[in-house]
Amino acid sequence: MARSIQHRIKIIEEDSMFTRDICGEDEALQQVAGDLFKHHKAAGTIISYQQVQRDFKKFCEKTEGLSYTRMSKVDVGRFVLDCKVQSKNYAYWGKLKASLEDLERQRDIGKDRTALSPGVLVWIEGGKREAAKRRPMVRKMKNLDPRAIAKGLNRYVWPYCPDRIQDIDLMKFRTLYRWAVLRQTAGRFTDFDELQAKHFSLSEDKENIRIIFPMTKGDQLANGTLKYLPKKEGSIDPFLLTLIYFKRCGFRMSKKDESFINCRVKQDEDGKHVPIPTERLAVSNARAQAKSLLEELGFSTELHGETSTKRAVVTEAMENGNTMEELQHIGGWKTAGMPAWYAAYNEKYKIKLVKNMKIMYACQKFCGNIINIIASHRQPLVTSGKSAKYVKVSSGTT
Repeated sequence: MARSIQHRIKIIEEDSMFTRDICGEDEALQQVAGDLFKHHKAAGTIISYQQVQRDFKKFCEKTEGLSYTRMSKVDVGRFVLDCKVQSKNYAYWGKLKASLEDLERQRDIGKDRTALSPGVLVWIEGGKREAAKRRPMVRKMKNLDPRAIAKGLNRYVWPYCPDRIQDIDLMKFRTLYRWAVLRQTAGRFTDFDELQAKHFSLSEDKENIRIIFPMTKGDQLANGTLKYLPKKEGSIDPFLLTLIYFKRCGFRMSKKDESFINCRVKQDEDGKHVPIPTERLAVSNARAQAKSLLEELGFSTELHGETSTKRAVVTEAMENGNTMEELQHIGGWKTAGMPAWYAAYNEKYKIKLVKNMKIMYACQKFCGNIINIIASHRQPLVTSGKSAKYVKVSSGTT
């Protein structure tokens, strides 16, 4: 997906001064520098930063005495104050500092000349905290119900196997297969979007399919992340589904096959869906088709998104007793911080945690000890009728 939005990254003329200083009028070198710039961060991050940078440029151009090119402490400080006047939201304040720092790096401005002085940073932090109070309650995406995947496969895929695989509705199968793979690998849409047929291979024991994800959110330098699709009982068998999907699309598990797994689909002359292996499905179309399929299957589409599958996998693993370290490995995160974040929004996990809190057990044990101590020091002296008098043995008082 990152490659599909590279064209949206535009280099602002004033921000290429450093490039011109180094490359001069050599257009070939300028092109090389531009390519390096477009890859210095994830494409989505650069585009997000450029929104703030364009806003800063427009503000300086319309405000007398300010200069976007100069980018002094006064220019940046006035812009930050205007963000408060404009009531920018929490997300905007959250990327404001990083966006301006990125702009300074583009211009080769070091810390000794930075416009982001301690005072300006105080304003940014204040703006972020103030915006947090105005932020509406976050509505998290719901988990994808595995019963929806099973029902979809039982309706649109398994009835055509093994003799009529080419009659399977490829558009629906593409969505169901994506869900099945992401459910097994705890991946994201962007991870799946990078997959090509050459990234799949059979394990030596022929019992698993190996997938090398060329790039993931946690692997921005494209070292490759290995995952497995095992044979499983039940409808959602990722191993068998992969073999059927490859046969339906005409893909091969070969290093020479560069067909995109999440490819676009078209209709041939007979009205039959056929893959376009060189073109990838847009995330907006994938989202729309997923919601349409869920509705057909009788499942709610409220708060459903392309993170719903990953959330479902991690939640299910958490509820089944996997540790944070195991969840970190399952989800492909660098630290255990992200699975802990998922846990913070998991009701069943939080209830289980509260019930099993060691402090609760310790408190009960402590209270029990206190009762025993009191009972041992207070013994009944007289038990006549309905009343009883107690005496404290150590002090002799009644």
